[in-house]
Amino acid sequence: MDTFLYSFEAIAPVFLLAIIGYILRRCRVVTPGFARMASRFCFTIGFPCLIFSNVATADFSELLDIPLILFVVTGIILSFLGMLLVAHFLPLPRSQKSVVAQSGFRSNSMMLGLPISTNLFGALGAAMMSITSAFALPFYNLFVVLTFQIYGDREAREKGSLARTAAEVARNPLIIASILGLFVSALGIPLPSILTDTVEDIAGIATPLALICLGATFDFSRMLRNLLPNLVGSLCRLVIVPLVSVLAAIALGFRGVDLGTIFILFANPVSSTSYVMADIMGGDGELAGEIILTTVFFSMFTLFTGIYILRALALI
Repeated sequence: MDTFLYSFEAIAPVFLLAIIGYILRRCRVVTPGFARMASRFCFTIGFPCLIFSNVATADFSELLDIPLILFVVTGIILSFLGMLLVAHFLPLPRSQKSVVAQSGFRSNSMMLGLPISTNLFGALGAAMMSITSAFALPFYNLFVVLTFQIYGDREAREKGSLARTAAEVARNPLIIASILGLFVSALGIPLPSILTDTVEDIAGIATPLALICLGATFDFSRMLRNLLPNLVGSLCRLVIVPLVSVLAAIALGFRGVDLGTIFILFANPVSSTSYVMADIMGGDGELAGEIILTTVFFSMFTLFTGIYILRALALI
C-alpha cells in the first residue's frame, strides 16, 4: 500500500493540474490563445528560472554525475538510430516516417519530468533532471534535424541546416540557465536575496501554469485519425524505449535518484515542440500533434506503473 501511495502521490498532482486546465478550457475560462502565450512564457522565462534556481542552489559535486550523463546521451543516440530503423520499415509516407522517428527519442523532460522528479526525490531530483535535460536538449535538436534531413524534401533540408540548429541550441534559454546555474554552484557565488527571491517567485508559477496550459490544449478527437503511426510512435515513446533504457541502467548498476531520473527522462511523453518542428520542416504536423496528445494521456498510466514497479523492487 505504501508503494502505491508513493507512486500515486508522485504522479497525481502533475496530471490533476492538466485535468484542471482541460476543464477550464471547456468552461471557456482559459482560451487556446492564452494557453499558447502562457506556454511560451513558461519555456522562455519560467522554466529557465526554475532550472537556474534548482542548479545554482544544489551541491555541485552531486550535479555532474558523469556516468548518468553518459548513459542518457548514449541512450538518446541509440534511440535515434533505433527509431530510424523502425520508421524505415513502416509502410508510411516519408512525412509520417519522420514524425514517428522523432517521437521515439525526443521526450518532454521539462513539463512533466521536472515536477515528477521533484515529487519523488525533492530538490536533488529536480536538480538532476535539470542537468541531464540540459545535456539531452542539444542531442534532441541535432537528431530531429538529421531525421528531417533524411526524410524531408529539399526545402525541409534547407530549413533544417546544422548551422541553424547550432545557433538555436546556443541561444536556448533552458541550456543558458543550466550553464549559469552550474557556474554559480561550482564557484559558490553568493547571490543577493532580491535576485534569488524574484527568480524563485517566477519559477514557482512555471510548472503549474505549463501543466494547466497543457490540459487546455487537449482534444481527444485528435488521437485516432492516424492510428498506425500514432500507435507505433506512442508505444515506442512510452513502453519500448523506457523499458530498454531502464533494464540497461539496472544491469549497469544505476539505483536511486539516478535510476529514477533515467526512467522519467526516457518515459516522458513526446516533446510539445515536435509539432512545431514537423510543421516547419515538411513533416506531418497533424500526426505529430496526435502523438503528443496520445503520449501525454497514456503517460499517466505508464509513468505510474513504472514508478510503482521500481519502488516495489526497492530500486528507487
